[in-house]
Amino acid sequence: MKSIALFILLLIVSPMASLSGGQLHVCTVANKKTRPLEQLLESCNHYQVPISVLGLDLPYPGNGQKLVLLKEFIQPLPDDDIVLLVDAFDVLILASPETLLERFLEMQNPCAIGAEKICYPFSHLKKRFPPSPTRFKYLNSGTVMGYAGYLKKMLNAVEPIIPKKSD
Repeated sequence: MKSIALFILLLIVSPMASLSGGQLHVCTVANKKTRPLEQLLESCNHYQVPISVLGLDLPYPGNGQKLVLLKEFIQPLPDDDIVLLVDAFDVLILASPETLLERFLEMQNPCAIGAEKICYPFSHLKKRFPPSPTRFKYLNSGTVMGYAGYLKKMLNAVEPIIPKKSD
């Protein structure tokens, strides 16, 4: 049975400034309007979190398209800006701006990626993951947050990005 990870962001997002001087940019990818996307947008509106919806009304050949659109979105951004990419259909923002940024900066890492309990859709890769102190051992791209410069380097290292492939 396919497991669906539900990420609820309990952190706060500042669209205008970060503690490190860069701006925060929140985005999601959706090719069509759905009730879950509307709920994400409502949660952002409630907490005054500007969000960009990438790919609306465009074909969606596969999850690799999310990486293509993210790469396009971050290219013009200064390297010290911070980008938060969230899934459009199973993520809600449940707080206001400053704390998300604060918590990200407290991690002192250039990037944070969500995790889940199962290695889906590539269960054959399970043995490649090292032991984890929690049940959430496998990467899940439903929530990615990082410095734009770091994300640019990461995405440029994956060439070519194939829209039809998994992200």
